[in-house]
Amino acid sequence: MIALRFAVPFAALLLAPVGLWVAGVALRTIAMVLAAAIILTASLALEPGNAAVAAVIPFAAASAWAAWHNPPLRLPCLYLAAGSVALALSRGDLEIPFFPPAFLLLTAIHFYYAGFAASIFTARTATALGEQAATPWFGIPRLMVMGAPLALVPATVASRYLEAAVVFVQTLAITAIAGFALLATTGSRRPLRSLSLSIAAACAVIGMAASAIFAASRFGNLYWLPVPELGALHAVAMGVGFSLIGLLAWLEPVPAPAQLDHTRSGASSRVPS
Repeated sequence: MIALRFAVPFAALLLAPVGLWVAGVALRTIAMVLAAAIILTASLALEPGNAAVAAVIPFAAASAWAAWHNPPLRLPCLYLAAGSVALALSRGDLEIPFFPPAFLLLTAIHFYYAGFAASIFTARTATALGEQAATPWFGIPRLMVMGAPLALVPATVASRYLEAAVVFVQTLAITAIAGFALLATTGSRRPLRSLSLSIAAACAVIGMAASAIFAASRFGNLYWLPVPELGALHAVAMGVGFSLIGLLAWLEPVPAPAQLDHTRSGASSRVPS
């Protein structure tokens, strides 16, 4: 399966370490997560079973460790851990009512990208905005970005209408946050950051539009739409364009008002509580 071969390793080996580095997490924690990610990736060649499940557990544990020792990052890191639990269940030879392996795998990927990566991107945008992040105009889409990935799981199980509603909310929220990221860099003397965030914002619009079109197609049974192509477009735009390039855009230092006890020595916190 393409998702298992590419989306999971990409998230574990690249997005997780980069996101934690951008957030200012201690190097020892990043090294722990990366080592667990290597084990997880190597295990993807295994057939589903106990060994495949066991190989995912270190990554889930490392993510939970990062959440425990970095309170401002608790929600993003818990998305990493929860996604890993879903991945482990999908790799087991189990029959779980309402949760087939393919659904659990997609849930894991969704938590890695829309949960972890988007939450880190949103928090870094809030840091860059400063006082403007306290306004409802930013606060509402911020809450939507952080809560939508979790809400999508029961919504998908319950009804395609609820699923579509959550997808549309998520589309609006991520697009809005990408716009705020551009606003935060208005007048910036860092052209590389501005260019990277422009690419991330464009990819967010394209990727989430593809997702929204697919969700809308289910209402009218418009299955003539090129679903595989829409899925591939969404994956590339959101995985590479928004998540990776968007996170890399925030690698350059942004002044923050406080320090985390568990961030890298001498580095200021990059994620507000």
